[in-house]
Amino acid sequence: MGEEWDQIVATNPFFNALMDGLDDRRLLAIYLCEVYNTVKHSPITQALVVSQLTAPSTTSLRYMRYCLTHALEEVGHEQMALHDLRSLGLEITNESMPPPTLATEAFTGYVYRLATTGNPLQRLGYSYWAENCYAYFAPIAMAIVQNMRLEARNITFFVQHGEIDEKHAHEVKKIMAEVVACPADKAAILQALRGTIRLQGAMLAEVFRVYEGYLRGEQPAYDFVRVLA
Repeated sequence: MGEEWDQIVATNPFFNALMDGLDDRRLLAIYLCEVYNTVKHSPITQALVVSQLTAPSTTSLRYMRYCLTHALEEVGHEQMALHDLRSLGLEITNESMPPPTLATEAFTGYVYRLATTGNPLQRLGYSYWAENCYAYFAPIAMAIVQNMRLEARNITFFVQHGEIDEKHAHEVKKIMAEVVACPADKAAILQALRGTIRLQGAMLAEVFRVYEGYLRGEQPAYDFVRVLA
C-alpha cells in the first residue's frame, strides 16, 4: 500500500497541483463530485460479496456478517461529499450531480468485479487501503484547507469520514486475520489492493484533467462551479 500511494503522491498531477499551492476551489468541487460518484457504490459492492459465500462454514458466516455490517455502515456516506459541495455555496443535488468520469467508471466497475467474481476475499484488498489511507491524504487535506481558506464544515468527508474509517480500519484488519487461510487468498487480496489503488490514482489524475478542460470551456457539466472562481 505504501509503495503504491508513495508513487501516486509523488507523480500524480492532482497531488502535485495541490501541494504546489493551487487554491482554486473549483478543483475541490470537481473532486468531491467524483468522491460522491465513487462512494455511493461502496455499500452495494460490499454487500454483493455475500452472493459468493454460498458454502456455509464458520469462516464464510463470519465473513458474511462482516460484509453486511460494513455495507450497512457505509450507506449514505456520499452525502458527506454532497454536503461539502453545498457548504461551498454550490447549488447541487443528488439528481443534478454530474455523471462520473470514465476513470471513475473504470474504478467502480473493477470493484464490482472484485465483489462478484473470483476469490470473495479479494474485496478486502480495496477495503484495507480505503480504511487506512488517510495518512497519505492528510497532507493534501491540510493543503486544501490552508490554500483554499476552508473551514471544518467544508471538509466533512475528510474529517468525519476519516474518523469513521479509524474504526473500520481496525475491523478490516481483524477480519483478515480471521478469514485469510492460504497463499492464494493473500495473493488475491494483494492484487486487488494494487489494482484499486492504481485505478484510484488514475481517477485523481482524470479529475485534474477535467479541471483543466473546464478552464478551457470544455466541460459544460461542471458549469455550476463557476461561482467559486
